[in-house]
Amino acid sequence: MGKVIAIANQKGGVGKTTTSINLSACIAEMGKKVLIIDLDPQGNCTSGYGVDKKEVENTVYELLLDEITIKESMMKIPGQENLTLIPSRAWYLPCMMREQIFHQMLCKMLKKILRLRFTARSFPETSNWQKHLRMVNL
Repeated sequence: MGKVIAIANQKGGVGKTTTSINLSACIAEMGKKVLIIDLDPQGNCTSGYGVDKKEVENTVYELLLDEITIKESMMKIPGQENLTLIPSRAWYLPCMMREQIFHQMLCKMLKKILRLRFTARSFPETSNWQKHLRMVNL
């Protein structure tokens, strides 16, 4: 089973993108398969891998809106056999609207993940995870 490494910090300029690019490249060089998901609305990790974000059509934004599949959003990084990227590009939305849409997209993803991981037979009708889903308006 694979591992998930998330690099996150609310503060800007602390090296999240640089760390992501270098860590993923090193892990890929060790022969491990790596999937980078660029969730930065500015797409700096995407351009850090040499991808022209203006030319990219299928991005994490379309993926989160369910307009494309995960497979359609993935792209191989030239010269990096084990590295795959789900790119990003600038999301031209007002800040508050972007935060609201991003929250809705994350809730949708959480619901999908929970549906995949838990079956109706695994839990009774009033299980804790169903209560949690109701709390976040899913």
